Amino acid sequence: SQLGDACWRVMCLAFGRAPFLFNKLEHGEEQDWNYYFRDVAYLCDWLRKETEKHFNWQIVSLKGSMDDLQDAPILLIGGSKKLELSADELTKLKRYLDLGGTVLFHPHNNSPEFKKTAKALMLKLYSKEGYEWQKLPPTDPLYTAHGKPNARMLSIPLLGMKDGARNFAIFVDQDIAGAWQLKLATTQADLFQFMLNLRLYAAPDYEEMPDRLRAHPKPGPTTKSVVVARVKHSGQSAAYPLLYESVATAVSQKSIALTVKDQLEATPANLKGVKLIHITGLFKFELKAAEKAAIQAAIKDGAFLLIDPAYGQPDFADAARALVTDLGLDLKPINSKTDPLFDGIDSVHANGKMKEQMGSSKGFFELTSGGKRAGLMSEVDITAAATGAFVYSNPGIGTAAARQLWANLAFAMLPPPPPATTRSTTGPTSGPTTSPTTGPATLPAGTVPTTQPSVPPTAPPAVPPAVPEKPAGQ
Repeated sequence: SQLGDACWRVMCLAFGRAPFLFNKLEHGEEQDWNYYFRDVAYLCDWLRKETEKHFNWQIVSLKGSMDDLQDAPILLIGGSKKLELSADELTKLKRYLDLGGTVLFHPHNNSPEFKKTAKALMLKLYSKEGYEWQKLPPTDPLYTAHGKPNARMLSIPLLGMKDGARNFAIFVDQDIAGAWQLKLATTQADLFQFMLNLRLYAAPDYEEMPDRLRAHPKPGPTTKSVVVARVKHSGQSAAYPLLYESVATAVSQKSIALTVKDQLEATPANLKGVKLIHITGLFKFELKAAEKAAIQAAIKDGAFLLIDPAYGQPDFADAARALVTDLGLDLKPINSKTDPLFDGIDSVHANGKMKEQMGSSKGFFELTSGGKRAGLMSEVDITAAATGAFVYSNPGIGTAAARQLWANLAFAMLPPPPPATTRSTTGPTSGPTTSPTTGPATLPAGTVPTTQPSVPPTAPPAVPPAVPEKPAGQ
């Protein structure tokens, strides 16, 4: 019937637009990676009943596009045999993780061979960074995010690999997917509850999660450039190395390209010509007196200072406040709902910690020098969110808001346009500017040239500004 067809189409649209929570990785033989062929489907059914939200999942391959991988914030890799990935596949996996994705490794049937090779693969992949597997404590959000864990939940052995703030790789050291496959939510609820904890830890609010029909903005043409320097320091200043690449598309929508000088020592020579000085990191840090002096001089020459704690790390935020004092800058709260730097951001999409600690529009401060705006200091994360990571345990904002903020900052760094010119109502005073005339430069009052229609003179229309008003310190 027509009514039945209409209902079917509406249902397909409603469920098809539901966000993707899980990717299940295809690798090797299907009977290996897909041994539990309905595990994720039944897990999503359970999550829907628990949260009253519909979640989708899909099978992906590391031979596919990065867009497919980024459909979901969590990648599940399971198997019982040796885990083998090509160099290209490993590169793509690392990029997915560095752009904010989270991977969960699962040994089917508690396979020792899969455990050994999966752990070794990740150690090799992040050998340059020196990341290691660590046993997660009972207080970790993966045990506690949705409430106090029981003894059985705490008995699930979990390992995590952390980038200094975020566990981006998790290893379950026992088989739990068998319970999902057999729908054992009644008798083994903790094995399902753990995945709800993972959803809360690794994925943003439901409204911010991606779906297959989301827009994929393309880089726009650029005609201007802004030089950005990230200052090197001892507080893991290199955190989230794909930050500037991640914001490039948003910045290009304002016809701007970023010229990035990453991990730059703060010296007068290095900061010469830099318009935006970025200081971020994960841990407590302190700059040398000469570095502070170089930053002060750059600000005096017109540079803009941006400070934010990557992943909202409180130790970095405390050190940043001390640095602002040493630089002789004043702090003034900014309301993100009204300040021009937040134009185009309907909501910063504050996470739970930000709402709990400071509200949804606070946490941002104007830095001033001599009464003029000289920078922006944030007590909430901008860096990790702009890269694509969800911040769970510290104050943070959404990815779209963070990237738009970067675009606005880059636009604010452009020099002001030249003053608009208007046509004089009395005619030229220093000779003709086009073709010569035979009459005098000015005419007697009430006289109309014979070559002009006899109409009363009118004032020219006001010329609107070429660009929106921008804060001082450009």
